[in-house]
Amino acid sequence: MSTKSVSVVIVLTALLLAGLSAHPLPKFIAQQDMLEHVVGFLAFALSLQVAFPRLRFLAVLAACLLVAVLIEFGQLLLPLRTASATDVLAGILGALLGGGLARWWLARGSRGGDPGPSAVAGDGPPPAGSTADK
Repeated sequence: MSTKSVSVVIVLTALLLAGLSAHPLPKFIAQQDMLEHVVGFLAFALSLQVAFPRLRFLAVLAACLLVAVLIEFGQLLLPLRTASATDVLAGILGALLGGGLARWWLARGSRGGDPGPSAVAGDGPPPAGSTADK
């Protein structure tokens, strides 16, 4: 399993543990629940799209929607949790942001922009005109 695939598993596990824990997370700010869904699904969509760049954007959104709905159905079985369609919508918003950010980042790398974090100093040939050419 690649490092990118492992990141998807880690983010998905964190989402499921937070979403299906018997007790809700402590609240420190208003609308924290919605913010948690947006951030969690942003991370899930971003990691999924980066790990599997050939995956269509709609497939990433469908996977996020499926997970969001399953979490909410799971919360119906937990006495201290409440299922909410608003949480599903917040998850989809996060998925749109995360998937869109990943697509932008991947497209930027393919156009010869910043190649991203996988480019390590010393990998590949030195730039033209560098001291290594002389």
